[in-house]
Amino acid sequence: MPLTIKEQIDIIEERVGPETSTGGSADVSLNDIVSQTASVKAKTFVDAIKAFDAEANPKAQEYKDKMLQVCFNAFNLSGSITNALVVTLVSIGAPSADIASIQALDQAGWELFVANNIFQAFEYVAGTTEEEKTAYDALP
Repeated sequence: MPLTIKEQIDIIEERVGPETSTGGSADVSLNDIVSQTASVKAKTFVDAIKAFDAEANPKAQEYKDKMLQVCFNAFNLSGSITNALVVTLVSIGAPSADIASIQALDQAGWELFVANNIFQAFEYVAGTTEEEKTAYDALP
């Protein structure tokens, strides 16, 4: 059964998460995992940024600009970007997870979930469209 709104809020507010799943012995919180993973993924995006003619590819340029803004916020460890990413990640996982499976995750499981979904969360938070993403992805 998908996560209820209350269960999602419990995760967002860290009443359920890496620390609670391990009886309080996790080294880091969900916010810590998201913040550091976001910085790593932001660096990956920036390091692989595509060079192209912006006038000839306006949709691709929109995607690039929006994603770079999220990346720079991640680099600056902006609390607001971390919060937005946490909420978005919970929303991504909510339809396919149940609270028992969430509570059973150890720290490595939380890290894997975040790593596997952070880039999609970037795109949602950035407000990119499928058309922009497709245009950017189609560039060499």
